[in-house]
Amino acid sequence: MKHNESVSIGAVIIAFNPEMSRLQENINAIIAQVNEIIVVDNASDNLVEIERYIQNLENVFLIKMVSNCGIARALNEGVRYLQKKGYEWALTLDQDSVCPSDLIRGMLHHLENSRYGILCPKIQYEGWKSWKSDPKETLEEVKACMTSGSLTRVSAWKKVGGFSEEYFIDFVDNDFCEKLKIAGYKIIRVNSVVLKHQLGDAREKTILGVVIRYTYHNPWRYYYMTRNNLYFIKKYRERLNVPKEYLKVLYIIMKGLGFEKNKIEVLRYVKKGFQDALRDKMGELTVW
Repeated sequence: MKHNESVSIGAVIIAFNPEMSRLQENINAIIAQVNEIIVVDNASDNLVEIERYIQNLENVFLIKMVSNCGIARALNEGVRYLQKKGYEWALTLDQDSVCPSDLIRGMLHHLENSRYGILCPKIQYEGWKSWKSDPKETLEEVKACMTSGSLTRVSAWKKVGGFSEEYFIDFVDNDFCEKLKIAGYKIIRVNSVVLKHQLGDAREKTILGVVIRYTYHNPWRYYYMTRNNLYFIKKYRERLNVPKEYLKVLYIIMKGLGFEKNKIEVLRYVKKGFQDALRDKMGELTVW
């Protein structure tokens, strides 16, 4: 093992039409820190290029999905592979996250606590300025964390039934964290470890002295953000501050209508998201 003989860690990277230079940077940043890397490809258009690159790498393997099955199922496929090979921890990444060279080393000393379901780093979104905040303790319990860059205890993943595949995309991480907490696990952020994450076309704008942070999305993405957020609220309403959660939904919609160019399409997908949430119609958005 490259990092510690007493702990087995595998990495799962989810890819979908990745920019190859970014994917290569991602793999190169983590390859010396883990025992094995599994790239789960969600039927990328540039699969041939991905295969050509990976076949020359040691301890990097490719799982090819026959179609875009969504982030949750792809994550489950990757972690299931690691589970079968006896790995204790799974580092989950998406194609846009580049790990620091000390990510595993910075988390390694905190893996023994059996109640820790996830150890995650602080996130620095590229395109956004760093938040100015007072120094915190090295370890901080948080309500939820982003899947990318997180170390998940494989036995905890199995205990809660893995990632919920009905979401397809968006709120997969929120749901997984909620399931872990219900099962008695803690989500712990290691504040001394910072992950740089590329969040699409991320922007900042100051309006009346207030910094508004937003990311441009395809209009169809607002369907998933709206539907899955509402479904999440319905599923865990006994555990949530429901009015606050509904304000988050409104905030997402207002940003979409305020900053996106094709506002009519955004509104159309938001409406569809509301309709399907009311019907509990989940999974991939089909032609409508």
